[in-house]
Amino acid sequence: MQAFSLRNTLILPSLAKAMHNMKHLLFVSLFLLYAPVLCAQHRLIEKTDSTLSSRFYRKNIDTTYLARPKGKWAIALSNNFSVLGIKGVTSNAEINRVAELQTDLKYKPSVKVSYLGLSLSLSANFKHLKENSSDWEFNVSNYGKRIGGDLMVVSAKTLKGDIKEGDVSKPISENFIKQDVLFLNGYYVFNYRRFSYAAAFTQSMLQLKSAGTWMLGLSGYASKIFIDDDNENSFSIKLINIGIGGGYAYNWVPRKHWLIHISTLPTFAIFRSSKVKYANEERSMTYQFPEPFITVRGAIIYHTGKWFAGTTSVFNFSSNGDKDDFQVQNTKYKGRLFVGVRF
Repeated sequence: MQAFSLRNTLILPSLAKAMHNMKHLLFVSLFLLYAPVLCAQHRLIEKTDSTLSSRFYRKNIDTTYLARPKGKWAIALSNNFSVLGIKGVTSNAEINRVAELQTDLKYKPSVKVSYLGLSLSLSANFKHLKENSSDWEFNVSNYGKRIGGDLMVVSAKTLKGDIKEGDVSKPISENFIKQDVLFLNGYYVFNYRRFSYAAAFTQSMLQLKSAGTWMLGLSGYASKIFIDDDNENSFSIKLINIGIGGGYAYNWVPRKHWLIHISTLPTFAIFRSSKVKYANEERSMTYQFPEPFITVRGAIIYHTGKWFAGTTSVFNFSSNGDKDDFQVQNTKYKGRLFVGVRF
């Protein structure tokens, strides 16, 4: 019995010590296994940060007019709103008809996180969720020093309004006329060393003194307006328009910490395709020069060292066809109210 107790007294501590040593050995093995991966990840993060910082703080601007804000990060809370409108005109010896439709004004609260000029935004349309609306919208914006623009894709099924023929007006309810549309506008800024779109629209640059610039513009527009009534009465309008043009933008700094922006960029069609289809009959729409696509932007910004707030807006207008035959005009407006902080 004493021999058994003595054997347990000698063996159990030895097992405990061996298990303790195994734990240390396992920890060291795992560390040696994953250390190269962790080091590689750390080096990748450092290299990415260095590359983005070098790009963000690049000194190819006139620092009398422009400056980068302090802080790599920024968070902004905003309320975004948008509306889409259509105007159709049919005019000839037999008929004079005007239809005007638009969607409800949509509100979408959002939060945007920015790091060295790169931004990610998340928004939610609570009315869309509550009412189970079938409308949807997709937006991408890039406001670079020299090149930038907006891409908007909209699917609208809640267009409503009225159609007038002479003195007679008839209402048009939701889900009768629908539209899928793409708006694309791009710019090239000449005076990029002294003027910045980003100062007005992304707050990743500060406009210190007033400056303006001439611009070149490129636009793209594609739309399908349709009525899914039945096979005999189905109706659709398919429009494609690519244009080039030029415009002017101005950033006004009335006093320290304030910025007011206004710009207009008209383009004119160099390629177009306009088809109207009713039942099984299809015809081309008559061309009327210049079939413009116009983008107007505006902004009012207030900023301090850390905080910034303001409002921005982008308005697009397009016109296709001949007003003395058949013409379709499209408008798209989006705006934003926001407040944010840098750190």
